Amino acid sequence: MMITVHSIYIYPVKSCRGIQVRSAAVNDYGFELDRFWTVATPAGEMVTQRTVPRMALISTKLVFEGQSHAELHDIPAHAYQRGGKLVLSAPGMPDFTIPFRSEDEMTVGEHRQVEVWESQVDGFDEGDRAATWLSEFLGRDVRLVVKDVTKVRDLPRKHTPARSVFEYNPQTAFADGFPFLLASQPSLEDLNSRLTAKALSPISMLNFRPNIVIDYAELPAFTEDTFLRIEIGGHQIIIASRCSRCRLPNNDPETGNPHKTEPLVTLMGYRRLDKIKRHKAFFGVNCIQTDVNWTMHTGDEVRVLQKGQHDERGVWRGNATPGMLPEPSTVSQDIGVVAISHSSWQTYWNMLLSWWSDSLLSRWLPL
Repeated sequence: MMITVHSIYIYPVKSCRGIQVRSAAVNDYGFELDRFWTVATPAGEMVTQRTVPRMALISTKLVFEGQSHAELHDIPAHAYQRGGKLVLSAPGMPDFTIPFRSEDEMTVGEHRQVEVWESQVDGFDEGDRAATWLSEFLGRDVRLVVKDVTKVRDLPRKHTPARSVFEYNPQTAFADGFPFLLASQPSLEDLNSRLTAKALSPISMLNFRPNIVIDYAELPAFTEDTFLRIEIGGHQIIIASRCSRCRLPNNDPETGNPHKTEPLVTLMGYRRLDKIKRHKAFFGVNCIQTDVNWTMHTGDEVRVLQKGQHDERGVWRGNATPGMLPEPSTVSQDIGVVAISHSSWQTYWNMLLSWWSDSLLSRWLPL
């Protein structure tokens, strides 16, 4: 029943295409240069595939100083500080290059705050030429923002253990909320079996945009739902929470065209697990590393140190150990039955509620 790291992905620009790598160094934000840049409106609202699916067509490439071609699938430690460039590519557009800033330039330029859900994340504008390139391709006025490394973006307290658990100040860059998203091959295969049973095409793991994909045999799909602490390559990782899914996985990562209903409808039929977020489907888990300055490799063994039951209200809540919360008193006890119902009207109704809640959030927290 060995569990291993199947694949590793980083996404230098939030919501643009990612890069599959053999190994990646781990820093304060997660993997080096993961979601280190973001696209935003001039008013500081994040722009993502949720509202601009065309972003899936923007490819990213990282080129590091002194790194040979054979090493391009390995993300080194202190990658940004060693120098290099980010290259953006898109259909019908010339490639555009953004050089990494030198240490003296890290805080040079127009300061911007970008709203990423409940957080105001500090960054610096990458200039008019980058903004023009992105705006032309996306058909709207946007800016490219790089993370301000002098400012800390804290993690959600209810899903984060006590500071004493960590050897650094836990934080992230422009990710939705946590340093890593972990998913598994067996869980994707389970979903795809349900899609093909409905005469629908299987989807890619890229629809879910994970950082770490694990694989295991002789264990049921979605075993990762039960993880509270794991160890990869000898380094401990906290499982903060399950990841509730919006409509973004409906976007085809190859074409940028969103499917009207899938895979969200299928997920809503059997992956509504939480009595608080009962109108949300879950796929994958959010993770936080307990230490930094190490490298994760494809093929690394994953050891499960602790298992338990996740709860959207948070099992960590600033404590060194997870704690179980009492049953929600305001929620009917038969929700567990509702959550596994496969009736078509209920599935579509809950997908509509999920879409509505995403749309409402988009109005309050524009994307």
